[in-house]
Amino acid sequence: MVRVAALVLAGLAATVRPAQAVSEFVFASNFEAAPDCSSIGLPGCPGFAIETPSLQIGAGEMTDACFAFRAPNHVAAIGRFASVASALVAHFIVWQTTDMSGLPADGLAPGTFDTTCGLAQGVNGRSVGWVYAAHEAVEQLRMPDDDGAGKPLAFELPASAAGFLEIIYVNPGGDTVTVPPVRFVANERAAGPYTSTASYLGLRVTISIPPAASGLNVIGGCSVPTAPKYWWFSTQTHSHATATALDRVGAVTSAILTSSDWEKPAIAAFPASPFYAFSSGDALRFTCTYNNNSGTTITYGDDYWSDEACMAIAYLFPSNQSQLCLSF
Repeated sequence: MVRVAALVLAGLAATVRPAQAVSEFVFASNFEAAPDCSSIGLPGCPGFAIETPSLQIGAGEMTDACFAFRAPNHVAAIGRFASVASALVAHFIVWQTTDMSGLPADGLAPGTFDTTCGLAQGVNGRSVGWVYAAHEAVEQLRMPDDDGAGKPLAFELPASAAGFLEIIYVNPGGDTVTVPPVRFVANERAAGPYTSTASYLGLRVTISIPPAASGLNVIGGCSVPTAPKYWWFSTQTHSHATATALDRVGAVTSAILTSSDWEKPAIAAFPASPFYAFSSGDALRFTCTYNNNSGTTITYGDDYWSDEACMAIAYLFPSNQSQLCLSF
């Protein structure tokens, strides 16, 4: 059974972002020269930043933790997400949380920094939407500057958007260390018209990997909207995965990407016209391959070392609301 959340499509009519009072942020040296964001048309890097507390990690310890936040109280049209983290952060994901009507709703109280994220249960009853992920110490995701009709794309966060950073820490050393804060930055587009882009997440929620399994494939499938265009694809799994693949399945099956590293999954980007499109009746298939040396059956969950997940991630436009497809 596949359940797909209803799409909210804006058409190609542009949304207009008014000028906002904004702050400036300084990036690490291997970002663009701070505080210049001229490559996305932004003098002074306007936007907002979210910074977690530091966290003490024991010798040889692997853990994940979540930091809940609220975004500024205006609609934010984001042209670039960026992040800086310690080398002891394997990767992290930014999630948005809403109620059943799609309005911002806290899954965890803002400011909470907790090792119990509740993601597998929908974050305390809330719906989740994919925003951004980073797999390197310094990383960024830029929205395309031209939708094919001359307008930039922007990831639209509602006023006072609720969400949390899910952070995966790994300390291979022999000493307890204090991991510095993770910093997540959202740069807003300059005032003017833009086309909204949003994330699309396919999630396989029935997983059973028996002990001693080797090369076991778990396959998820989602019907995908064909009116939007897609400009970015990737996958997400946990530590038992050895490979992932995304395929377009229709009259002809074609590969979108393959990956062999759960910590740094491959990306397929289509940042310029004509982007990537699905035909009527096509489906997005995501295949995750696992080994299980744990001695117990591994099922779906949010622990990166004792549970598993199989996800397909994409960004599409025009759309102003993150989409979720559950594959059973």
